[in-house]
Amino acid sequence: MMERPRNLVAYFSSATTPVVLFVDDDYSKDTPGWGHDRFAQIQDALQAATPDVTEKIVVYRGTYYENIDFLGKGILLTSTAPEDPAIVETTIIDGGTSGSVITVSDANTAICGFTITNGYADHGGGIYAADCNLMVSDCVIARNRTSDSEPNWEGDADDGGDGSGIYCTSSSVTIIDCDILANSTGIGGESCLGYPGNGGNGGGIYGVSSSFVIVDCNISNNLTGNGAGSYSYGLQSGRGGDGGGVFCTADCRL
Repeated sequence: MMERPRNLVAYFSSATTPVVLFVDDDYSKDTPGWGHDRFAQIQDALQAATPDVTEKIVVYRGTYYENIDFLGKGILLTSTAPEDPAIVETTIIDGGTSGSVITVSDANTAICGFTITNGYADHGGGIYAADCNLMVSDCVIARNRTSDSEPNWEGDADDGGDGSGIYCTSSSVTIIDCDILANSTGIGGESCLGYPGNGGNGGGIYGVSSSFVIVDCNISNNLTGNGAGSYSYGLQSGRGGDGGGVFCTADCRL
């Protein structure tokens, strides 16, 4: 017969996932609660979170060099004081030009109080959202990019990537008190025997089959990529991308 734990409170608190998890880049294996409710990386906390149990992940000041995926979990991800610009400025998620900084899909999710930067992806350098309800508040989404299209010397070239700040597809998105700045979409690919690619659309925000509520946001100095040239006689160059600030397809609601 298995021995009954002597301290039932300690047993259950260590065996179940907490309601709130904490992330600090100064945490280590020597930190009490390490791997339970204390983590040094945001993705580790998201991995440990239990749907319908974990409600919130609180992130302390620091620069977190990672590309995070919510893994379909509906969780509030927040800095310690989202309404304090000094906290937002110094609580940074840096994508290291190796994909979208944040990916959200199939979940009701909120992201509050971060600087989201240095993402580089085919679509959605800063945030890529698909099939979700997403709220983003009190964030700075800046200096993210989408990819340039490769040349196609034997046929039509592809367009540059869309939505360098935020890319949303089949989602309902609310954006409040955010600065979306200096993001840029990719350029179209060159072609020799076909049509060249166009520049990516939606330097700040790109939406397809989505609805948006945007309140008190500064969306400025975002750029769309140039269209590429064609080396085939009689074919015109690709066009530059549309919607430096916001681009929505006809099936969006804004």
